[in-house]
Amino acid sequence: MHNQSCAECIRLWREYALATNADIKLNGQVKLAALRHDDRLSEQLAPASNAATHQRESLRQQIKEHEASHEDCNARASKGTGVVNARNASA
Repeated sequence: MHNQSCAECIRLWREYALATNADIKLNGQVKLAALRHDDRLSEQLAPASNAATHQRESLRQQIKEHEASHEDCNARASKGTGVVNARNASA
């Protein structure tokens, strides 16, 4: 869950959006080069396309890990206030 008051969440999601756009654009260019049977262009675009895909996947993993840290903080906070959440209820 995106925490709109967390600067790190905002930064990660912004970077993820930019990386996703770059990945989609490069994948489209690679597919277009393949449709045109332009092997030279396909070979030129492949490293950038692979890097863009890796960057997007890496940022998505960073988001998951960061959001999990929010869930852990929320769970600890709710234990201290007597609020029961789904994690605490099963314990």
